[in-house]
Amino acid sequence: MPDSMIEEPPAPPLAVTRSTADVLAAARSAAPVDPAEGRRMGATKTRGQKLAAGAMKLVRRIHLFSGIFMFPFVLLYGFTGWFFNHPRLFTGDEVRTFAAAEFESSEARALAELPTPEETADAVIEELNVQGFLFGGPEFARTDARRPTYNRAITLGAAAEDGTSHSMQIDPIRGSGEVRTTLPADPAGGEPPADPLGGIAFVQLRPGADALTVAEAAAPAALGELGLETSGPTTAGRRTPSLSFSATADGAPITVTYALGSGAVSAKADDADAGPTDYKRFLQRLHLARGYTPQKDTRWIWAVVVDAMFVSMVFWGVSGLFMWWQVKRTRTVGAALLVLAVLFSAYLAVEMHAEFALAGGRGGR
Repeated sequence: MPDSMIEEPPAPPLAVTRSTADVLAAARSAAPVDPAEGRRMGATKTRGQKLAAGAMKLVRRIHLFSGIFMFPFVLLYGFTGWFFNHPRLFTGDEVRTFAAAEFESSEARALAELPTPEETADAVIEELNVQGFLFGGPEFARTDARRPTYNRAITLGAAAEDGTSHSMQIDPIRGSGEVRTTLPADPAGGEPPADPLGGIAFVQLRPGADALTVAEAAAPAALGELGLETSGPTTAGRRTPSLSFSATADGAPITVTYALGSGAVSAKADDADAGPTDYKRFLQRLHLARGYTPQKDTRWIWAVVVDAMFVSMVFWGVSGLFMWWQVKRTRTVGAALLVLAVLFSAYLAVEMHAEFALAGGRGGR
């Protein structure tokens, strides 16, 4: 038989086929990792993992949609807080800045030579020692434990004959500052509206005609039945309620406001021109508005919004920490920032507490 008719055996394969287990293992190792859960996508989840994933999905959805719903109120509190910190912005005043060295007269140039905080503090100590010597008080001496500091700038006011007012703000250390000039109101609006009450400013109601007097009379007995001892009469708090209602004055519709604590009354005609709206002041009043009214009106709804804002901000902070912890690659940097934030906020809290204690009153000073 010719050699050309003899079949040659097939060549051996170039590579040995891997087992099925090796293929599955390679596929699992190549599967992408879910960064939110820290596990490989496609792997079988346990019941606990499914519950945790569902809970985190719910947290992310609430975080997202609550942020969308509360977005207008976040802007409101952010901008109005900024207005409170910078009360001179957006007032419409004419502003002139000055430096003490620019003045020509010796009287005005005295601003460039203001006493230093240390000099003023020494003068206070000197006067205290004089008073202590005269009246048998202690002896005083200034220390370096706390350096003398001012809590705000010097503010001076002046007015012109045409009604223009000037507010001068001076740096008590450098002597520089600014002057804000407020022009008189435009007289084009005519005379102010007449008082619908005809000059009546106070009314005295008969006993038992308002809730405050009845509550004051009943409070001692109520406190006694609650097991609380008292001495002397009960007194109303600093913020007593006011009652607003509609009425007519010679047939004209008006809104009357009666202060239960003082008996003061005021009124405004329903058709009176409210005048131009001061939007900055309006937004600041919204920022400060709080507290639930006895009846469910607009102010009651606003109080609900204030509580919702509190809940939302706390939730955003806590849920943000949970969402950060799910991303493993950001844990180290996030933990460092969290520790830094806690330390920084604690430092500010301690220092501001000391400032408030020195102020001896309200924190805003």
